[in-house]
Amino acid sequence: MLSLSLTLFASSLFVGSLAVPSVKRDLESEITALHQANTAIDRYNILGQDGLAFSFLDAASFGGGGKDGGVVLADDTIFPGVIGTGTSMLMGFLGPCGQVAPHLHPRATEILVNIAGPPLMTGVIPEGGAPSIVGFAGPGNVTVLPQGSVHYVSSTGCYPTVIVAGFNNESPGALFVSQAFAAFDEQTYSAAFGEIGVTMIDNSQIPNAVNIGRQDCLKKCGINEKTFDISKVSKTELMKQAFEGWLKEEEHHH
Repeated sequence: MLSLSLTLFASSLFVGSLAVPSVKRDLESEITALHQANTAIDRYNILGQDGLAFSFLDAASFGGGGKDGGVVLADDTIFPGVIGTGTSMLMGFLGPCGQVAPHLHPRATEILVNIAGPPLMTGVIPEGGAPSIVGFAGPGNVTVLPQGSVHYVSSTGCYPTVIVAGFNNESPGALFVSQAFAAFDEQTYSAAFGEIGVTMIDNSQIPNAVNIGRQDCLKKCGINEKTFDISKVSKTELMKQAFEGWLKEEEHHH
């Protein structure tokens, strides 16, 4: 019964994605008009019924896509329907041992849900450099990542994971720690680490937001980080593999 229910749920997601109308829209002009609108009625008239729908699977944007997955952020730059609502949403597709690198959101708190896949390791460093809080979130579990906190998300398993995250801002923003340090000049960088002449990170060598994760997971799954690359695998296929892997684990445990 559990397997049937999960299968129907997964199928409904695929059917739902196909139901989103394909309408050619002048996105830039529409976003400008929505920001200038005075009332909710004005915004609805600009959007129309189609403007309130968004497909993560069909979205051309796959921000932070790297060798081990990627994310789609439905914020006010690609989803006009969120403008004026104070909300946005992200959907992520992590490959085996995939990691969303340490980062922060300057304008929003994030509520992260593991939809299907292995348990996620989440680490959070609140303001003031407090010790990292590490937790694990299996499918169906929620993790709160406070606004301004540095945090990361790492898959602990050998098959893909699908995640969804909500934000209390139309434009949450994201600042990745490794990219931030690489943007400083050499003297500032060295002084920050208390050692003059320390080798700087080459920005061109920093992987994208979603990258190959922890060594213990790679070893467990037999993944060679130098050759592993799923960047050409579609979001739909990663989602399918995440649900299939989860169903197999559920059947094994029961």
